[in-house]
Amino acid sequence: MITATAAAAALKARRHRYPLAYSTLWDNPEPMTSQRRALLPLADPKTLVLAILGGNRSGKSAVMARWLVANALGRDYRVKEQHGDVYPVLRWLDLNRLPHDLIP
Repeated sequence: MITATAAAAALKARRHRYPLAYSTLWDNPEPMTSQRRALLPLADPKTLVLAILGGNRSGKSAVMARWLVANALGRDYRVKEQHGDVYPVLRWLDLNRLPHDLIP
């Protein structure tokens, strides 16, 4: 039987190994900043150019860094773990309610 302390330590270790998988995007109602909704046009094949505008500390660089890392890894990026395979990019997409076709 696993103790609460051991479970917390295991979660902390997973968050350290797969930071993207536990990274949530801001999704505030309009007119506030929404990192999640800023990425949604990228899933539309008709989008040729996307400009993300906002003031200082509104999350522009952070959201694009996460999107670039997810693209670099790819949707099917898999890590073999002792208890089964981990798919950090798919977990990140699901956590943030983003379509899987956002990442090739």
